[in-house]
Amino acid sequence: MQGIMKFLQTAEKLKSEKRKTLLSDNEWESVASHTWMMGLLAVLFLDKSVHRLDGEKVFKMIVVHDLAEAETGDIAMGKTFQNRALDLEKKEKEQASMNGLLASLPDESRQEIMDLWQEFEKAETREARFVKALDKLESYFQVSCAEDVSYIERLGDGDIYWKIYCQDLQKHLFADEPELCRFWDAVKPVILEKMRKSGINPVNYMEKEETEGKYNVSLGHMFSG
Repeated sequence: MQGIMKFLQTAEKLKSEKRKTLLSDNEWESVASHTWMMGLLAVLFLDKSVHRLDGEKVFKMIVVHDLAEAETGDIAMGKTFQNRALDLEKKEKEQASMNGLLASLPDESRQEIMDLWQEFEKAETREARFVKALDKLESYFQVSCAEDVSYIERLGDGDIYWKIYCQDLQKHLFADEPELCRFWDAVKPVILEKMRKSGINPVNYMEKEETEGKYNVSLGHMFSG
């Protein structure tokens, strides 16, 4: 039991570890609250999936998918989207974090959690891809909940956020899930309006694309795991 307690004491940090997304009360979202909302999205959309998914695995994977951040913390996605080296460094740190986090657990529990986490990272199974989609959808939806979304430009690269939220950069992750696509499309106009109200003019980004051409950034590594 001491090993389990040690593990949980470290995992508890996720309740206070802040993400780079504002809540409706203008406080920063915690990793744990992000995970909870992903679980709620699973409750709403799991049985609407066009695939036969293992629901128990989906919920377990949601719970453990961000465990490494109890030690590594959260990194604004604008930074890793454009920096392959930083993204690889982040993955290496998260693997080391998981090795340490799980070390005190009984063998069976340690292996189960590690397997679930690695399955999510690789995103090769239908369950992992579904959870990966919920991970992106939760972040996307949370932006629509904040009154002032001007922070999305201050955190990293506003251009990348524009492509994510308004040009469907991540929508391909669940292109075969009609209900998830419908949810994404319902949230988009809300985010666009929040952007305008917060002084972020989408037209500026569209004009930039027309002037500079498509973004000269390779983003494929962001969706490989």
